[in-house]
Amino acid sequence: CYKLFYEKHPEVKGKKIALWAPTFRGKANNPFILGKEYIDKLKDDLGNEWFVITKAHPHLDAKEHISDSDISTEELLPIVDILITDYSSIIFDYALLNKPLILFVPDYYEYVQTRGFYIPYKSIPGRIVKKGEKKEQHNTKKPKKKKQYLKKNQTIQNLWKNHLMAGGE
Repeated sequence: CYKLFYEKHPEVKGKKIALWAPTFRGKANNPFILGKEYIDKLKDDLGNEWFVITKAHPHLDAKEHISDSDISTEELLPIVDILITDYSSIIFDYALLNKPLILFVPDYYEYVQTRGFYIPYKSIPGRIVKKGEKKEQHNTKKPKKKKQYLKKNQTIQNLWKNHLMAGGE
């Protein structure tokens, strides 16, 4: 993963890497993205120390090319220093890596009312950011409550293990 990534993105060497991977929204023939303006501002605010990759759902990229890497999201996870996402199931894959996570959810209250969650959202091991203007301060800091973060992360990992042991795929 690393070799391929740095061959395709040599400008990133020596920088910290953040991956923004928002969940699929809309319908297959009419997808949309929420929060792009905040992420664009974050890229500017972080300066040269960080490189922020946007990785949109393939349906959205087919309509309006937004992603700035053609490497699969799964291959990017081991490379990045932090993941910024919202309600995407990528959270569960990423939790196995024990790396910092930001849950950027500017539509949190609307999402709770219209979609809901499979598990309590606050049990996910990441910082919840509901407004874009606070993201940059959260992005570069380590979790303050490391024990709580690790406990939540272990809970997610246990969900994976139990699912796999029950014959899930």
